Amino acid sequence: MHFQKALQLRTSSEASSSINSQKCIAETICNVAACDSGMQSHEQALKSYNEGLDIFRRVYGSDHNKQSAMAIGNMSKVYFKLDNQNKAK
Repeated sequence: MHFQKALQLRTSSEASSSINSQKCIAETICNVAACDSGMQSHEQALKSYNEGLDIFRRVYGSDHNKQSAMAIGNMSKVYFKLDNQNKAK
């Protein structure tokens, strides 16, 4: 609930279009995804991780950054929990 409130505050900010704000928004979305995964809402977690990853890709232009790598790694863990080893790899 607190991460969702933080996300609302970050996205409603007038400066939410700046690169730093976009990074913070993506990080918050990934934090929400981690909470969802911890509460066994794996499908929602995957949606959130993908949303965060899309923002990281727009900001950085590729997956060659720490944040994208962490999001992809966390998605792999969720796929493993869903017993989908092919996507987990």
